[in-house]
Amino acid sequence: MTRVRLSSSEEQNVLSSTLLSGAIKSKSVELAKSSSAGESTGIPFAQFRGPVPTTLRDYEIGELLLALSSITSEGNWSWLGNASKFRTHELLELLKAIFGNLPSKETSQERPASSTAITLEPRRDLAGKIENLFSFGRNEIFEDGTESYFSSELIALIRKHGEIALLDIARLITSEKADACVAAEAIKWIGRTHHPETHSFRRWLLLRALTSSSVVVREGAVLGLAFMNDPATITPLHQALEREQTPELRDDISQVLRQIQNVH
Repeated sequence: MTRVRLSSSEEQNVLSSTLLSGAIKSKSVELAKSSSAGESTGIPFAQFRGPVPTTLRDYEIGELLLALSSITSEGNWSWLGNASKFRTHELLELLKAIFGNLPSKETSQERPASSTAITLEPRRDLAGKIENLFSFGRNEIFEDGTESYFSSELIALIRKHGEIALLDIARLITSEKADACVAAEAIKWIGRTHHPETHSFRRWLLLRALTSSSVVVREGAVLGLAFMNDPATITPLHQALEREQTPELRDDISQVLRQIQNVH
């Protein structure tokens, strides 16, 4: 049984961070102190396909990873392997990527060799590249359905770095530090892109964006979810419809719900 052990300073960061509250804080303490990765993580993100219900655990893991990635922004991302080979210790591997020195359930010699294995840059370099891309996007004029330099580079980073890139993208969008129009464009293309390895994480991010204070970002999330056409989003979309105050966006959400329900 592999246990996640943090240094005292790292553990203190987790415990004291204002980003971790309620169930997320409890989850981080549990993971950091005593739980085995296999028993704590549930189904890995990479194994979610098609009409898999969006569970509370799915939401908790997404929020936890986002929070932990923000705490240790100077860490290095270590090897995560081929996404299609992820097992139940995926969360441990992601925590290892965040903190840089956590124990792994498998040694590098035991991991399957693959020509498609993900190669990862130091996190601060990747995070800087993503932040620069979002800054550049403020100078672009986006047209619906037309690929731009921003969108093509963003998707290339997701295809290369998978959930690691999505964590940094999610941090910019959910913190609302990114320009709203750029964030909305990112959300649309994140939903539009076919990348099965990150499907569940992208779905989580789009659903999270439905709670943004910006109507532009919420609109982008609705369009992205329309592209994903995932029946697991029906219940969250109904919830979004109940709380949405903008008439035009309420109409858009209703239309997406009809589309998904008719197809599935």
